[in-house]
Amino acid sequence: MSTTKKIVWIIVLIAVLVLIWWLGKPNGTAPVVSNNPIKVGVILPLTGDIGFLGEEIKKGIDLGLEDIDQGLIEVVYEDDAFDPAKTASAANKLLAINKIDLGATMIVEEARPIVKIFNDQKVPLLVLWDSNKFI
Repeated sequence: MSTTKKIVWIIVLIAVLVLIWWLGKPNGTAPVVSNNPIKVGVILPLTGDIGFLGEEIKKGIDLGLEDIDQGLIEVVYEDDAFDPAKTASAANKLLAINKIDLGATMIVEEARPIVKIFNDQKVPLLVLWDSNKFI
């Protein structure tokens, strides 16, 4: 297995563990039972110069969903082509139209233009790979 694939698998594993932790953590209120799936909006560079990384992460998420998904999680993907304007547009669409419960993006450079958007909507944003102290 190549180093890139190992890194992608580690990132996906960490993301899944954080998602499981976030969904299971107590918040001081009684749990709300719902038949609606948890909607996760994932913004990735599926095209462009680093589209290959986004595609690998998407494959990892889809593979993980095959093992755990029983209609409980719905993932909506958006391609930002690693362009900040497209990232912000994708975030607004996911929040306003798709009504996601949780957002995720690949790296901190994609998170920068959307952190305020997610904070204003009080929707958690998971950054799969952060290499600095921005977050």
